[in-house]
Amino acid sequence: MTETEKSNRFSYMLWNSIPDPTTQKLTKENRFNQSLASELDRYLNHVNSKSFIKSFSDVWFRLDKIGQIPPNKNQFPFYFKGRLDSAMKQETYYCGILLYQSKFSKALWIKQHQ
Repeated sequence: MTETEKSNRFSYMLWNSIPDPTTQKLTKENRFNQSLASELDRYLNHVNSKSFIKSFSDVWFRLDKIGQIPPNKNQFPFYFKGRLDSAMKQETYYCGILLYQSKFSKALWIKQHQ
């Protein structure tokens, strides 16, 4: 796989977008592979990674469907009182961010893509 192909896949995987100017520059200079670890840190610490987690979670776990068929109000009043549907979504996003930014994920990504 060429550096251009790798940087494109990298960017679409982590940000759901084309490579940013910094990544494009590294790719043009044939330094993307050497900079993979630092680029990974930079991408994961950027706000775009959080929006990717949200959109991925919505699609993969169908979080967009939570709340469409709420439970019976008399049997499950805590669902409505504590806005449980919103809390379930936020908890999933938070867990996704933790997994996404973990050192294990970074090490695994680098090992698989070098």
